[in-house]
Amino acid sequence: MFYLKRCCFLFIVLALFSCKNKSSNLLGDKIKVAINLDSTALVFSNIDEYILKDLSADSLADSVWAQTIAVYPKATNDDLQDLQKSIKGKYSIIDSNIVFTPDSSFKKGKTYLVELYLQKPSGDIAENIKSNSSLFNNNTIQKTIQF
Repeated sequence: MFYLKRCCFLFIVLALFSCKNKSSNLLGDKIKVAINLDSTALVFSNIDEYILKDLSADSLADSVWAQTIAVYPKATNDDLQDLQKSIKGKYSIIDSNIVFTPDSSFKKGKTYLVELYLQKPSGDIAENIKSNSSLFNNNTIQKTIQF
């Protein structure tokens, strides 16, 4: 009987830990990328309020923004995508959206790859203040958009 209880307990513990994948980025499906009305900028919406407050609290240089949200021309061959240089531009927070306006305009008919290095903050304050806990994540959210 004791052996059966121990096996059940072990099974429940394993089931709970297998359901929580800390390495997956929960914002991937939530964040939306759209082209603005005049096709001059990308608009990132559904960004977590905590992330927006953190990003707007500092005056981030464009180079830091590009390390957080990067836009690349989409390579025709996926093996060559890593060789693409990010598109330079200006980032701003307008209302509850992040807007990226490139220095040179997007080209019609061309596809672009967007990489976001953000992750959903945990609701636990102690977890958020740990030195290894960051809003910026190596688990990239990748989205493609066609102009």
